[in-house]
Amino acid sequence: MPDAVPFPDADPHTAASEARSGVRTAWVLAAVLISLTATALVSFVTGFDAAALWHFAERLSGGTVAVVFGLFALRLALGGLRLRHLSEHALAFRQGLRGQLAWEFFSAVTPPFVGGGPLVAIFLARDGRLRASTATLTVLSALVYEQVWTTLSVAVVLIAALKLPVFPQTMPPWATVAIVGYLLGTALWAALLVTVVFLRPEWIARFVRWAARHHRLARYRDRIEAEAADLRDRAEAMRRHGWRFHALAMLLTTAAWVARYGMLVVVVMAVVPDLDVRLFVLREVAMMVTSFATPIPGSAGGAEALYAVFLGPLLHPPSMVAPTMLVWRFLNFYIFLPLGLYLTWRGVKR
Repeated sequence: MPDAVPFPDADPHTAASEARSGVRTAWVLAAVLISLTATALVSFVTGFDAAALWHFAERLSGGTVAVVFGLFALRLALGGLRLRHLSEHALAFRQGLRGQLAWEFFSAVTPPFVGGGPLVAIFLARDGRLRASTATLTVLSALVYEQVWTTLSVAVVLIAALKLPVFPQTMPPWATVAIVGYLLGTALWAALLVTVVFLRPEWIARFVRWAARHHRLARYRDRIEAEAADLRDRAEAMRRHGWRFHALAMLLTTAAWVARYGMLVVVVMAVVPDLDVRLFVLREVAMMVTSFATPIPGSAGGAEALYAVFLGPLLHPPSMVAPTMLVWRFLNFYIFLPLGLYLTWRGVKR
């Protein structure tokens, strides 16, 4: 699920220590262990062995590897450009790129329903020497465009499912119903957030005033209303931008996600020549959005299981499931752990 909205103001002078405290080493180690255990289990079930590894390595040409890492670099560069654009060029490209790397890292070490957004705002405030309000507005804006992308992609998947077997027939009916319900709920939540930010920002204050009536929240009413007013003001600030600003932000968001999905497509096409690319992409999108429901940092365990369920039936021979999954997780999870640890340690030393 897309990241939670960050709390408005944080002191940039203490940002590095706060960001470090938000990441627990135990979380990282547990997530990696769960992910590797799930990968080993999938390898065993699908018959992955030395012969399959050799076959996989033979199929991956130097050109394929270059394209995959080119898409990986493009994805990060587009993310950095988006943060620079949304900060109204208060961030340099290099700062935006570091911010995107930090976002990937914090997303990998926090549960998907929390996401990396709050910690990224703190990181940007420190690394980019931004006011906390500017950093928060930048991250909030990025989250809104992510919600637009989520809504559109889920709509495409569900419409396509009316004619194509997007949801594998191997799944029990209750699981299909649960996933469809989750996708609908995710899309509706994303659409509601976008509506509130762009069309009805006054709903924020109304909802908060209603919620603050609860006796358990009454003593926090002043602070809650102040935060709600601040969030409403930020939504109003987003609305003041012209259509070109929003169009470019949405273009960068879309291109980054296309590059992210494209990495796996290129790898799998190299080892499965007769791949149904259209169905594979639809299932990849459904799998990715569904993995946001996993409560473990980095969707560890859940992502591997969903990969085997959604994409496994399209890969022949089955022994190709484990190596392609491992490459996918490396490019979307493992690689960001050392990069993110370096960035946060660099921030602490600075």
